[in-house]
Amino acid sequence: MLKKCVICDKDVEVTSIQNFSDYSLESLSCGHSSRAYSRTIAENVAVSDTASWVIIKDPIGEIKEAKDKKDYYKLFSYACSVFEYYGRQILVWQFNKNNTPVSKDKLQHITLETIIVMLYTHKIIDQSTYTKIIEVKNFRNDFIHENYSVTYTPAILKDAESKSKFAFESIETLKKVYDSFKPA
Repeated sequence: MLKKCVICDKDVEVTSIQNFSDYSLESLSCGHSSRAYSRTIAENVAVSDTASWVIIKDPIGEIKEAKDKKDYYKLFSYACSVFEYYGRQILVWQFNKNNTPVSKDKLQHITLETIIVMLYTHKIIDQSTYTKIIEVKNFRNDFIHENYSVTYTPAILKDAESKSKFAFESIETLKKVYDSFKPA
């Protein structure tokens, strides 16, 4: 099989291919090698006749990926976005269920902290979940307003590791609540 070598710009033979978990290494007859990286995207995309589509993201998977890459800024920012989304939607469903309907637009401008307080005061989440989400939110704020997004110290990394567990646990809890409130 012929392939163009990007280093010497010649058409050369591929002499061997070694497959690894995330890439293939091709040895070329010119002496150079070429790596072909592959990545599996675990998102399902529904295909239909219409031009519109929806990708349903996996928050736990996204956060695990960020943790594996030690991208704590993404981990905590995304976790807080998920808290806001789930929390706001749960509140809308709770108010509708109690015959005090509030539109999503009315809740659009409330802060994450207000959403979490409302979930707690309406007894939708317990004290432990409330505390964990607030800790994750405060740590996210440190990334935004301090130099955490640029510089990590060993103490910050240790704190990020422990707080990331709070993020996972809280999202799992909110997802269960979200699924139980979701209209059929």
